[in-house]
Amino acid sequence: MGEGVVVGGVFELIRDADGQISKSLRADEVGKLSAQMQELYEYLIANKIVSGNYKLQNIVVRRGRNATKLVLIDGIGNTDYIPLANYADWFARMKISRKWRRFLTKICYNRRPPIHSIIRRTL
Repeated sequence: MGEGVVVGGVFELIRDADGQISKSLRADEVGKLSAQMQELYEYLIANKIVSGNYKLQNIVVRRGRNATKLVLIDGIGNTDYIPLANYADWFARMKISRKWRRFLTKICYNRRPPIHSIIRRTL
């Protein structure tokens, strides 16, 4: 590669319905947005979107006029040396589920019990 070449994904700037830039998901919002968390998880599984790791900073809350949606904005891509999840659906589902479970466990650690119900519902 030549000098000054940057390799990586370029993502659209996500904005709320009022035109403001959408904010990153916060741990205290997870319980209130459990339906949106479930929707995001199902979308990742259905579209086989593997992430290097899920982080709160990589998920933004897009507030629409009638609905709120979570959008994964970074960390997309399989970092495995032999990326089986890119070629086999079963491996993709297992990898996404495992990483999602770790993400939720990290968020829920030392939080109130109602947030833990998200883990059971999304898996």
